[in-house]
Order: sequence, then structure tokens, then C-alpha cells
Amino acid sequence: MKDRDYLGDFKLRKLRSHERFSLDDRIDFYPPAWLNEEFDRIRNKQEQIIQSYIVESLQVPMELAEFREYVGKLGLSNRELAKQLGISHTMVNMLLAGKRKITFAVGSRLRLLLANAAPVEN
Repeated sequence: MKDRDYLGDFKLRKLRSHERFSLDDRIDFYPPAWLNEEFDRIRNKQEQIIQSYIVESLQVPMELAEFREYVGKLGLSNRELAKQLGISHTMVNMLLAGKRKITFAVGSRLRLLLANAAPVEN
């Protein structure tokens, strides 16, 4: 199993040289590369989840006027905006008309989209 990189490596660090084994001895474990990569993926996903939670939970609700202003600044069609926000174009139309409440998630995504957008040239 070690030859196929299923297992990592280990080294025994003896802290007492006069005994064969001691409770003070340490074993250092070196996981295989695939396991380190998996831990990195988990850490990255955890950071993404935490960041999205912070963004969505700390943002104040978006008002209709602010929503319309940001949509205008982006200069996207309703279909393009809907795709970027992860909602339907029909929902974008209803939000712009004030027929639906702007959720924290949609408001946060729109703010992030505007923050990450390249400036529009006039």
C-alpha cells in the first residue's frame, strides 16, 4: 500500500537513547501527497463557506433604489444579470418592479458583482 502512495511515511524519534522504546518517544507521521491536497481542498471550502456566511449575514438589506442603481451601473441585460446572480430573469424583472423582496443573498451577490466588475467606459 505504501508503494502505491496510499500511506504516508513515519519516523520514530527516540528521546531516550538507553531504552529500546519509551513512552517519551515520538512518532512523526508524514501523510501522502494526496491527503495533504485533500486537506487543502477542505480548508479552502471551509474558508469559502465562512466568507459567504459573513458577507450574507453582515450585510444590511438592499433597498429597491439601491438595487436599481447597481443594476444600472453594471450595464448588463436582465438575462445576463440573472445568470450572474443565480436567479431567473423573471425574478430580476420582479425585483426591479418591486414585486419581490430583495433577499440578503441576492443583495450580497449583487454588491460583490459590482465590487468585482471592471469599470464601464463611457
